Amino acid sequence: MVNNNTLITTPILVSSNDVTIEAEPNDTLQQAQKLTLPAVVSGRFDRERDGDWYLIEPTETGVYSIEVYSERIAGRADPYVLIQDEKGNKVVELDDFGHRLNAFDGHLRDPSGIANLNAKMKYHVFVQDRYRRGGARFQYVLAINKQEFEFHIASMHSANPGPAGLNIYRGGSAYLNFVIHQRGPTSPITVKAENLPPGVTAQDVVLRDNTKGIIVFHADKEAKEITVPIKLVASSKRGEVLFEREVRPYTRVSSDANPASSRPMRTQWLAVREAAPFALAMEKSKVEVDAGQKVEMKVKLERHWPDFKSQVTLQALEFPGNIKMTNVVLPADKAEAMVTIEVQANAAGGEYTLAISGQAQVPYNKVKTETTKPNTLVTQPSRPFTIIVKAKEEKKK
Repeated sequence: MVNNNTLITTPILVSSNDVTIEAEPNDTLQQAQKLTLPAVVSGRFDRERDGDWYLIEPTETGVYSIEVYSERIAGRADPYVLIQDEKGNKVVELDDFGHRLNAFDGHLRDPSGIANLNAKMKYHVFVQDRYRRGGARFQYVLAINKQEFEFHIASMHSANPGPAGLNIYRGGSAYLNFVIHQRGPTSPITVKAENLPPGVTAQDVVLRDNTKGIIVFHADKEAKEITVPIKLVASSKRGEVLFEREVRPYTRVSSDANPASSRPMRTQWLAVREAAPFALAMEKSKVEVDAGQKVEMKVKLERHWPDFKSQVTLQALEFPGNIKMTNVVLPADKAEAMVTIEVQANAAGGEYTLAISGQAQVPYNKVKTETTKPNTLVTQPSRPFTIIVKAKEEKKK
C-alpha cells in the first residue's frame, strides 16, 4: 500500500563537467584508471577492502580542489583520499571536513581540501572507505578541479547556552554568530540584513576571519513588539566578479554542550520584546589604527531599568585572532569606561566590524507581580563599531 503523503527524495549531485564511471579493475596502483582533468568520477566501494586507484596528469601547474561526496549524496561510506607523486611521495591526504564551533556541527565524513600539483607530472589518487567497508550503498563521487573561490555561511544564536531565538529587547542589542566555510584565496565577506522591521537596525558587517564572525542587531526604545522573518545575504568579490550567498540559519534544539545540539532552519526569525536592562555603545563608531599598535576607546553605558545598579564586565565579542582586548570592569557608580584594543603586527589592512559585550547581574522575575527579583546573568552586545587597520606594507607606500 502506498502512502501518498510520504515524500521520497533522492539526492542529486549536479556537475558542470562530464562524469566518468569508475571502471574495475582499479584495485592496485598498476591498474589505476586514467582521468582527464577536470574530473568527476562516479564510483563505489563494491566490497570490503575495496580501494580505487586513479591516475591524473595536470596540464597546468596550480592549486586543485579535491572533493569526495558520499555522506552528501546519502552514501554510507566514510571515505578518505590520498594523492602521491610518481615516486610514491605523499602530496596530500584528506579525511573529514567541516567546522565544529560551539553548538554548530558542520562536520562531514566527506573529504574536502586542496593540493598543489605540477603540470605534466603524473599523480596517483587513491580513494577508500576509512574502515574498509563496501557494498551497494557505499557509493561516492570524486571531483578534481582547478581551485575556484567559494564560500558558505551559517548563522546561529549562541549567546544563550540553551534553545533560543534572535530576541532583541527594546533599547538593546542582540547578535548572531557566523560559521564560515571559504575555499580558495580568502577574501573579505560582507553580510547585510534584509527585511528588518521598523525600529530595528543592523550595520553591514565585514568578515575577515575565515572561520567565524558576528552581526549585531539593535532595537530602538520605541520599536514595537513583533516577530518577523528576516534574511541575511553575504557577498564577496574576486576581481570584478561578485559572489552572493544567502546565509543559512541554524538554531539550538537542546542545552547539550556539544555540536550536535543544533539544526538548520528554513527561515531566520527575529523578535522584538520588552525593554532591555541596559545598552552599550562606543563613543566613536569608527577609528583608524596602525598594525602593531593599540587604540583606546570610550564605552558608554545606558541603564534602562531603575533597579539595575550593578557593575558590568566588558569583554571582546568574537574578535578575529589578530585583534585583542583585555576585560574591563565598569563600576556600578560609573556610566563610562575606557577599553584598549590591540591590533597585532600581522593583521591585514582594511575594515573590521567589531562589537564588545557586557555581562552583568540583573534583578529579574518573569512574574511581574512578584516583588522578589533574583539576580540573573544578562549579556548585551554593544552597538557595532569599525576599526580601519593600516597594515605595515601600506605604511611603507
